[in-house]
Amino acid sequence: MTYGVQFFGLQPDWGGTANEIWENENLYPNGPVYLIAGNASPNPNEYNGTISNTGAYVSNEFSPASRLKAVLGVRLENFVQRHTGRDQLAASYIQSQVRQGRDINSVIAEVKADTSLGNVLEDDKVLDALDLFPSVYLIYSLADKQNLRFSYSRTIARPSFKELSFAQIIDPVSNRIFNGGLFQYSDWSGNLEETRIDNIDLRWEMFMPLGQLLSVSAFYKSFDKPIEVVRIREATTTNEFQPRNVGDGRVFGVEFEFRKSLDFIYTSLDKFSVSGNITLVESVIDISSTELEAREASRKEGETIEDTRNMAGQAPWIVNAGLAYNSRCLFTTIS
Repeated sequence: MTYGVQFFGLQPDWGGTANEIWENENLYPNGPVYLIAGNASPNPNEYNGTISNTGAYVSNEFSPASRLKAVLGVRLENFVQRHTGRDQLAASYIQSQVRQGRDINSVIAEVKADTSLGNVLEDDKVLDALDLFPSVYLIYSLADKQNLRFSYSRTIARPSFKELSFAQIIDPVSNRIFNGGLFQYSDWSGNLEETRIDNIDLRWEMFMPLGQLLSVSAFYKSFDKPIEVVRIREATTTNEFQPRNVGDGRVFGVEFEFRKSLDFIYTSLDKFSVSGNITLVESVIDISSTELEAREASRKEGETIEDTRNMAGQAPWIVNAGLAYNSRCLFTTIS
């Protein structure tokens, strides 16, 4: 037997602990939480998805000058994503009709023909795209053990099965409701698209004995229709969120990387090395008219609303460090 969790009125603040939901003082009739038997059948939050990605790649490496090496390539991809699922409205209607003795397949066909009854997908294509991804890599030898590298490539970020669905998933701890990107609203068409990314990198590097390395890089990335999880303005509650394509974005920054042997401390430490990198990042997203209106509506007195902001979830800096041991004689052969 399965149970669904429902609430009388607004959910309390659980303090980040899910077990608080099951305390006696929180359960009906003492509190706002009560259980209902089972989910709708079919379950509106259950879905299946498949991906088919067919591709081909061609590249060529050559030296247009004595110190210059070039690698040119292009990749062709035909990406198809299919989805089987339904929204809450369709699931409730299907369940009610099946309980009345109707065949489930005929009910699903009825819903697919009349979207006022809800939305049903049966192995339908939700994403079908043919893309070309070019790449250019140039390596120029400045001096012995020193290189200058330039690269350009186009990449892509595609929606997940969950993002490209009609699922509505409640997190009772954070009190947030996730709505799949296929749901339509007055300011959202339900057409969640891929994010196409142009990447440019310039890197200077110097190699030294014992695997030592020093490099400095600059990078720039341009995002066409990046996907972010945003709050739904017209939802019945203020805690409903949905993945959507937002305004175009840019990310740029610099990275410093090193790998240094510890033999400068003591010669017998030549098998040990320290390494690390530091990345400084600046990100910019063009705010959509919908988001700009929402920000203006909640603007505080004296606050200035910009038409750009940082990319959601993008850290302004990243630091990594490591200690490594490298030996060619870890094992001894006994004969």
